[in-house]
Amino acid sequence: MPPILLFGREWRTSSDDLVCPAVTELLVRLNWVVVVTAVLVFHVRETYTLQCLGEEYGETTLYLAITLAILVTTCVLQALLALHSGRGSLSDSSPRRWVPTILYVNVMLTVAESLWTVLGTFFTVNDFINCREEEHARSAIVAVLVVVCLSYVLIGMKVTVAVLSWRPSEGTTRALNYRSLRCLMPCARQEGHVQAFRDIATLLSKIFNDKNLVASDVAAALVILGKKHQVHRSSRGEQVHAKVRLLEVEAPTCTPASLMEESPIPAPPLHPSISWDKLVHYYLYASAAYGYWWYVMQAPCAHTCSLGSYLNCVPWACCLRQRVEGLVEGDGACHCNTAAMQAMLGTEPADILLVDNRNHIQEVPFFLVADRSTLALVVSIRGTLSLADMLTDLRGEPVTLASCLPELGLPQEWRGHEGIARSATHVFRRLHDDRRVLEAALEQTNYTEVVVTGHSLGAGTAAILAFLLRARYPTLTITCYSYSPPGGLLCPSAAAASGAWCTSLVVGDDVIPRTSLTNIHALAQAIRHVCRRCELAKHAVFGYGLLGCCTALCSCLPITTANLGKEAERLFPHSPPSPSTSTGGSSSSLLPGVEGATVLPMEERGEEECVEHCSFPVMLPPGRIVHITPGQRGGYEVAEVAQTSFDELLISPRMLADHMPSYLYQVLNSFAAPPAVAPLLV
Repeated sequence: MPPILLFGREWRTSSDDLVCPAVTELLVRLNWVVVVTAVLVFHVRETYTLQCLGEEYGETTLYLAITLAILVTTCVLQALLALHSGRGSLSDSSPRRWVPTILYVNVMLTVAESLWTVLGTFFTVNDFINCREEEHARSAIVAVLVVVCLSYVLIGMKVTVAVLSWRPSEGTTRALNYRSLRCLMPCARQEGHVQAFRDIATLLSKIFNDKNLVASDVAAALVILGKKHQVHRSSRGEQVHAKVRLLEVEAPTCTPASLMEESPIPAPPLHPSISWDKLVHYYLYASAAYGYWWYVMQAPCAHTCSLGSYLNCVPWACCLRQRVEGLVEGDGACHCNTAAMQAMLGTEPADILLVDNRNHIQEVPFFLVADRSTLALVVSIRGTLSLADMLTDLRGEPVTLASCLPELGLPQEWRGHEGIARSATHVFRRLHDDRRVLEAALEQTNYTEVVVTGHSLGAGTAAILAFLLRARYPTLTITCYSYSPPGGLLCPSAAAASGAWCTSLVVGDDVIPRTSLTNIHALAQAIRHVCRRCELAKHAVFGYGLLGCCTALCSCLPITTANLGKEAERLFPHSPPSPSTSTGGSSSSLLPGVEGATVLPMEERGEEECVEHCSFPVMLPPGRIVHITPGQRGGYEVAEVAQTSFDELLISPRMLADHMPSYLYQVLNSFAAPPAVAPLLV
């Protein structure tokens, strides 16, 4: 940082980004020097014996000689560029002041090389035409043609890199974001979808608008932040969160298939108002919403065969048609997702009340079934599985819940994630369309409890849907079980209200419950802090990060990343947690992940940045949160944590793996059924 300034404009690269490209081009050019030298010697030896060339052979020889000189000069320039680009540190660019000058010379040399290659093409093609009837001449001329073609390849690669490094203006960036989103979903023509594209493009421009950072700066800062989390976690022995430790449980390190053969593990006794049995039970419904892909992925051969008895294989034959024909929409002719749901849950066709697998922006697939074991109706909503779901996730600015369905009379101060709130509204309306499926099911079954559940995007949608259902059916028991819910889902008042009837489960370093606009902005602030104060060179940071990956893959390698750890400690000195953190308060005003760290001074952040930070309201995950983390002595630690505990984005190797449905399934199946625990209070 900052971006390099060439030809009067800023580019997407900085002066310390050119070490690896320069070294790579240097190695390629050195090999190319050897090849051109061999071709030149071969050409000189052969052309003396070729009668067809006459005196014109000197033109091609001159082309090869000057090409060799250009290659040698370029090698010297690339060596100087790598040397100067590697000087200084991430925060100090003054030792790299000669990099723009070297680049200007390199650009002029590339232009000269391009023109000379075009001229050499003319010479070589002319030689080929003159000697097209002499087989002996073709080998020398073809060798020169190979040199010309590969020269075009080298020049084309450099031009491509230059084009990708071009940085558009702020207005152009917003327009490009919008057009890119429209290209991803070209068939979306509804006004609501078009407005969603505009909102997402504006939000992306608002978050990623720091012109002083380039992509490699962010990547280097993330490497240091990841090392910081690793160092601080190992130094204190456990994560510092606002939580009540419940029990450490030893869990076997085996696959889910082998868990059934092991002796049962005592499950953790949770708070009386949280039912572990139901938390495990309803996860099957949340995972079943993903359909056949997740079911088959667990055991490809066995589960593929087991689907046969549930598939609607011959839909035109009345005797073989499934009885749920009129209740399934958007699931194809064979009803593969419905079949997987039946296989996973053991649900009878008569208990399947509605399956809607149609998927658009802010319209998520879900199903409604009757659970005879708990005498409840279950609404299970699918998580992110498509591009439309991703765009729904990206529409993250808050909207009042009352504006979704004004007739329900929700409090005006309750706000939620806009894309997820619109998805919950869609599910609510599908349950109460002309067929009024939910009301008919309640009358038919006489059940008095409705459970909404889901994973990831489905978890957030389920939590907001529970608000709507509770307002629509005040006399019913409406509960919600959300697994790995989004972090930027509800405003503090709505999140506090959801604690009476919603239970959320988070495992390990899952990134989704920690993802909110405030946390993303706080992460951006930490990235700026690293880029402004880091004393390591960028190529050294990436080198240490690569060594760390090698160490993680093979711990026997005699390599160390101590320098990276020391730099992380210097940038983020460890100190005891602040009182607000220890009592469950939010520490979003601090640098992300650093308990007790000092707030960045105003002159470092800038007034504009502080104003922008205030434009993102605090948003929290829903309900009472059960957090499962790996124990220090093996097994797992289970704890109830405050909603404000997920106020930072952890840069961890497990941040995505801990979110996967298969891993949650493995963790939950590590525990046996606990003693009877009182159900969730409503």
